[in-house]
Amino acid sequence: MLWEFSSGDWIASLWYAATLSFLCGYLADRILGYSSFGLIGNTLVLLAGAYAGLLVFNALGYRLEWDPAITFGTAFGSATALFVMLCGAKALTHT
Repeated sequence: MLWEFSSGDWIASLWYAATLSFLCGYLADRILGYSSFGLIGNTLVLLAGAYAGLLVFNALGYRLEWDPAITFGTAFGSATALFVMLCGAKALTHT
């Protein structure tokens, strides 16, 4: 379904995901401080995690219907999972 988006849908999707990623990245930067990747790094990690999760969800055969709870839950969960894993890896490698 993601590859069936029109250009307007992609722009709206990217705008919405980038805005929410920026807000969550800002909060994570303020909470975690030096343990995170900075404001721009957090935003990029969260944005990549959201789109990767939606693409994987779609590649497994699930259709992203117009049910916002499933779509937002998948995007938020995958972005959070990637961010936590990368912050954990950073904490393990920087002593």
